[in-house]
Amino acid sequence: MITVFGKDYNVYLNPIIEEKSYSGASLFLYEKLKNITLQKRRNEIVTTEFILNYIFKNNYPKITYDDRGKPYFTEKDFNISISHCKDRVAVGLSEKDRLIGVDIEKISAKPLKLSEKFICKKYINLFEKIKETEATLIWTIKEAVYKIDNSLVNFKESMNINLIERISKFKGKAIVNDDFVIDYYIFDDFILSVAIKNI
Repeated sequence: MITVFGKDYNVYLNPIIEEKSYSGASLFLYEKLKNITLQKRRNEIVTTEFILNYIFKNNYPKITYDDRGKPYFTEKDFNISISHCKDRVAVGLSEKDRLIGVDIEKISAKPLKLSEKFICKKYINLFEKIKETEATLIWTIKEAVYKIDNSLVNFKESMNINLIERISKFKGKAIVNDDFVIDYYIFDDFILSVAIKNI
């Protein structure tokens, strides 16, 4: 079941679909899958196609990838961002004048273990204590920003989180480098971060 987030953008979220149970395969999908052997990756591609077919009523525009793997539409006036984690896929769309970056992660110990690589000490002031949820949140915020501007490769130094604000139990806002506004959502042990930058 697809869940939709956002007001000035749309992010469509769906659980992973097993390839063997998907009946709506297109020639484009078969072409994308022909050289991929890893079943997890195949399932992510199938789920992405399912979401795109839902959005565009089975007639979605061609997606191309730049040299760094960033997706874009060749024929539509939308920006797109795609993210997947263990058992969810998120597809974000925004108008042409707003760049979008989407990241979804399951809350886990992994970001906390790697936190020294992407969390500055000054972020400690944003939280009482950085635990799994906070580390996962900071990771998704920075990953969403990177999907807009992949020149910001040093997650620790080149991305300054100036604000993290909790609006409700499930939703919050963040500001990065004064250029990126991030909405984040916390639900079912997942964090979804959506970065937006006006052109």
